[in-house]
Amino acid sequence: MYPEELEKYLEIQQISKNLSETISNYYHIRETQIRWWNVTEFFKDTKKITITPLNKNQFNKLINSNYGIYGLTIINKYLSMVYYNDTSIPSRQHFTILHELSHIQLHSHTKNETYSSLIIGNDYSAEDTIKEQEANTLASHLLINDSALNQYINNGFTFNQISKEFEISHEALKNRIKNYLKYYYIKNNINNYEEDKIIQNPFIYASSITTKYMDDQRIYLKSF
Repeated sequence: MYPEELEKYLEIQQISKNLSETISNYYHIRETQIRWWNVTEFFKDTKKITITPLNKNQFNKLINSNYGIYGLTIINKYLSMVYYNDTSIPSRQHFTILHELSHIQLHSHTKNETYSSLIIGNDYSAEDTIKEQEANTLASHLLINDSALNQYINNGFTFNQISKEFEISHEALKNRIKNYLKYYYIKNNINNYEEDKIIQNPFIYASSITTKYMDDQRIYLKSF
């Protein structure tokens, strides 16, 4: 399982790195200076995309559904339309916008596609679940890219300071760091441990280090 899982993570990580480099050059800023709004504006400037806030009632009219929804992406041959729930807290709105843009980056392979971010996430098909997980992974990288994550943690910024600086929720930042550590561990240990240990150790390692950091203990991240 882990080689395939790692391969997909590294693929999305590389897509994020390429986007960060492109956005850095486009706006003449360092990659560590990129924030969620730079990513959003870049997509709007370079692709045929509209981004529109909607409330719950407007969403229900648009998709004729009573499901709670964070965001929606509609892709056709003319343009891509992103809608997000403006009644969510700001950090959730930022993540939703980047999640929907991630669908456009990763999954817009045909002329007509629709993706919805449901508040109750267990209503997806198996295929859609994979796509939602991939969009979540890229969105978390776009919220805070690897260069910024490494620099801010290694320079002594606390968990709360990074959360505030990048306008990212505590839960999203916790998952971002845990996944970074988990896949770093797998990549560097996949050939050195028996399979049963590989299944357990990445989660234990990533969770314990992240918990230490959230408790204001210093940690150090290595790039990979």
